[in-house]
Amino acid sequence: MVHSWIVNSTTPSVAESIVSIENEIDVWNDLKDRYMRGNQSHIVRLQHDIENVKQGNQTITEYITELCCDISLNCIVMKFQIFN
Repeated sequence: MVHSWIVNSTTPSVAESIVSIENEIDVWNDLKDRYMRGNQSHIVRLQHDIENVKQGNQTITEYITELCCDISLNCIVMKFQIFN
């Protein structure tokens, strides 16, 4: 039952490569070994892309900081309005 769930939870090409492994633990270990290895160049590119994401003219960090400040300010204003 667990074996079929794991197999059915993967893409067809991955399922094809693990369907013949009978033991669930061996299937799990095969998948873990397969996906634990990182593609370092891909990871570096993704990190670079994430660091350079922008919202308008702002970096994501600037945008999120501003957004959080706006949310905090709105919460303070709402609390003030409720208690006055």
